[in-house]
Amino acid sequence: MNSSDRAAEIARINAKLAEIRGSIRSRDGSVHIETDVAGRITKIWLADYAMDDGPDHLAKVIADTHR
Repeated sequence: MNSSDRAAEIARINAKLAEIRGSIRSRDGSVHIETDVAGRITKIWLADYAMDDGPDHLAKVIADTHR
């Protein structure tokens, strides 16, 4: 395998890794988070009732769910 073949293979693997997503929902269902392979949030969904216990509680739920 020459260096250009290796570079193409690395690019292909990196492109596949970029497509990987993980997701989780908070225990109460108020937050659903999708992340990329590096753990960066790519999507976040909040239920209508997510703010019922206030913004500080919601921030904690988001952080705990993401962690």
